[in-house]
Amino acid sequence: MITCRLITEAVSSAYSVPVLQLYSRRRDAGTVLPRHMAWTLASRLTTHSYSAIGRFMGGRDHATVSHGVSKITAALETDPQVATNYRALVDAVTLLAEAGQSADRVRQCFNDIDPLDVAERILSSAFRDVLPSMEEIRALCFGVTHYAAECSRLLGETDVLDQTALSPALTDL
Repeated sequence: MITCRLITEAVSSAYSVPVLQLYSRRRDAGTVLPRHMAWTLASRLTTHSYSAIGRFMGGRDHATVSHGVSKITAALETDPQVATNYRALVDAVTLLAEAGQSADRVRQCFNDIDPLDVAERILSSAFRDVLPSMEEIRALCFGVTHYAAECSRLLGETDVLDQTALSPALTDL
């Protein structure tokens, strides 16, 4: 099964860019091209919408993802290097997905978990009826920290999220 996480890790490895840098707000050429490549691969190799891809890959909105996909689509026709890299990544992701389908452990590592879906499921159930998995808890933590960083960026404040108020259990994840 091809997931956004599998695609992100493949692109990260191919371009020697850390996954967190692909999720970041950096706009240098060494980050933007791989990020847009990952979005394009996700739009073509998965059934996710642009909004879902944006949520999975750094909390972007659908318009931002659409713009990135259109940039890579145009570059595929004009830049032979981008086209070669794209075809190699499609092959690599396909092979990794096929290998992942034969091993349950690998398949569990590459799940796409939407933090909004997890939160909604937990909040809509009766108390203690839902026990989230560790992957779901990590997705929720990523969603919360990303939200806090966005609030900080939008408000222009540097300490919207007080790091000393974080629970030690959350920092260990």
